[in-house]
Amino acid sequence: MRKLREPVNFFTHFIPALVAIPAGYFLLQKCHTSIEYAAAWIYSIGIFILFGVSAMYHGYPATEYGVRFWQKFDHCCIYLMIAGSYSPTALLVFDGWLGWSLFAIVWIIAIVGCLLKILTA
Repeated sequence: MRKLREPVNFFTHFIPALVAIPAGYFLLQKCHTSIEYAAAWIYSIGIFILFGVSAMYHGYPATEYGVRFWQKFDHCCIYLMIAGSYSPTALLVFDGWLGWSLFAIVWIIAIVGCLLKILTA
């Protein structure tokens, strides 16, 4: 087995990724409407992917190219998690067009941020 690149950072991200699975399940059990389910799924998947990818970035013993790849992917997931954590607020707190508008704006910004991160430097 290869040595982890940053073992402490790996475990401080890998453990929350594992905890996100039962936590997401628990959160989904509290949902009653389809919009609540959608918001919970977006948040739960986002937090699992964020910590999972970050664990890979910090732990994967890769080449310089591999480290840069995982770093870009890690930073992209941060944008997506910001949108994912704002989605429940936009969908559940704000009603109608305002909630959907905020949801769309936040996700557009996150996607643009990801594309800029991937396509630059």
